[in-house]
Amino acid sequence: MYTINQLEMFRLVAETGSFNKAAEKAYVTPNAVMKHINNLEEELGITLFNRTFRGQNLTEAGECLYKNAVRILNYAASTIQEVRDVARSEISKVRVGRSIMTPIEPLNPLLNEIRKEYPGIRFEFIPFENVKTESNNLMIPNPGTIMDIVIDAFDEYTLEELNAKGIELTRIAMHAVVSTNHEFAEREEVGIEELAGKTLVYRKGLMRAIDDFIEDLNKKGITFREKLIDAYTMEVYDEVANSDEIMIGIGNFKNTHPFLKRVPLNYEKKSAFGILYPEEPTESVKLFVQIVKDIIEKNPEKTYVTGI
Repeated sequence: MYTINQLEMFRLVAETGSFNKAAEKAYVTPNAVMKHINNLEEELGITLFNRTFRGQNLTEAGECLYKNAVRILNYAASTIQEVRDVARSEISKVRVGRSIMTPIEPLNPLLNEIRKEYPGIRFEFIPFENVKTESNNLMIPNPGTIMDIVIDAFDEYTLEELNAKGIELTRIAMHAVVSTNHEFAEREEVGIEELAGKTLVYRKGLMRAIDDFIEDLNKKGITFREKLIDAYTMEVYDEVANSDEIMIGIGNFKNTHPFLKRVPLNYEKKSAFGILYPEEPTESVKLFVQIVKDIIEKNPEKTYVTGI
């Protein structure tokens, strides 16, 4: 019996007239495409294509199958979409974690887009403090415990530590976080060599990007005073706001503190920023993640992250 995959492969060959071009569109090898077509012809007992050195041309029987295959595939796609929509309507609540270090405002465009398309989803924002716990070393609660998702910068280290997966929505740059009275506060950019002799505040082991940045400073022979912290708390923000210290941060998050300014560092490496969710999500979280991916795929040119 033929399968949806066989019909889809048949449609691609019929529309491109080539096994190679169909393979490119399906992200498979030409041999895999030929195998699908050969199996389909064998099961039906019909020759669907005239093979020529110029390409693959449909036979009369192939023309008939193509018209009906398109109808079947469109119906299957609309049915799957209808089933997904029904399932998504059953998502009643998504718990979003937020803290000083992980503000949700940058994702307001995306969250509002989701609310517009799925008004039945209710977002609940769960505040938390960035403190070290027994379950992880990152001062971020594991997604799936008190919350479903967290919005934050991440890398492979973060995901492994939190037993999480991530949807990258954008990439964000390294910043110097300084007092509004600091000499760098009104600058558009700070060169990394200008950090020489300064006191740098950061959390070691939080993000590989920050660790790599510090390592690059050392490799370039840029000496600085080091002030390590256990967590990015309001107390730490207050200390930086009332001193000449420079906190190393990722992203240009707004309104984290009234007396702090984030200034971009002249450093090319960037970090992923997006949504973190459990490695083994609940059915509701799976559906929510699929909603996010579908919205982004539908409008790939649209910006869903702002202010960072």
